[in-house]
Amino acid sequence: MDPKFGRMLLASESEGSVKEVLIIVSALSIQDPRERPADQQANADSKHLQWKDQTSDFSTLVNLWRHFEQQHQKLSRSQFDKYCRKNYISAMRMRE
Repeated sequence: MDPKFGRMLLASESEGSVKEVLIIVSALSIQDPRERPADQQANADSKHLQWKDQTSDFSTLVNLWRHFEQQHQKLSRSQFDKYCRKNYISAMRMRE
């Protein structure tokens, strides 16, 4: 683990934000799960707006994760993969 990420996790305990920082550290450790195909960038951007936090890219990652974790719990794997594609999100990266 990158030492910066370890420090973030240690600090998150005293701030009461371990769950959120775990999501952020995980997201920063992989390629961005949001996809923007060249021929569908406008559609992808509009789908991604539903998770956007105007004040923080980190909060956007937390919003995205929470939404897709709920969907992952409700849907079968194939349904989840379709849901991800529909929303321009990489299911493989979300599983990572």
